[in-house]
Amino acid sequence: NLVVMTGAYVKCNGDDPLDQQVMAQPGDKRNFYRLLRQMLSAWTADEIPGVPETWWDFKMRVAEAKEQLQGLSKQSHSVLAIGSGGSISTFVGLVLGIPDETVFDLNLQYKNTALSHFFFNQHRMHLTGFNNISHFDSNEMEQFITYG
Repeated sequence: NLVVMTGAYVKCNGDDPLDQQVMAQPGDKRNFYRLLRQMLSAWTADEIPGVPETWWDFKMRVAEAKEQLQGLSKQSHSVLAIGSGGSISTFVGLVLGIPDETVFDLNLQYKNTALSHFFFNQHRMHLTGFNNISHFDSNEMEQFITYG
C-alpha cells in the first residue's frame, strides 16, 4: 500500500527537504515524482521500517505469479492477468532481467489501463508489447490517460 509506505518513509525521513517541498506545493508533480523515486529506492534498500511488505517479499510474490502463469502454458493459449503499475513493472523487470532502479523507471511511466503482452512457454518468457493504450487512441479519449 503506497499510502502506508509513504507514511513510514516520511516518519523516518521527515526532515527531507524534498518531502517538505512536496508538502508545501502538493500540485508540483515534478518534486512529487522525485520524492516517489527516492522513496522507492529506499524501499529496495530496506531502509524504511514499518512497511507492510519489503521490496524483496513483493518482488518474490511477483516472481511466484510469473511462475504460475508460465505453468499455465500447457493448459491455455491465452492468459489474462491484471495488476497494478508496480506489479506489472516488476513482472517486466523479471522477464527482462533489469535492475530494480530501472523497474521504477518503468513503473513511473506505466499508464493506467495500459496493456502489456508476453509470449511464453514453460521455459521462457518474452515481452512483446508494453504500456499500450490503443483503446485511448483518439483526441476525445486523451483526457482519460493517467499514470500510476
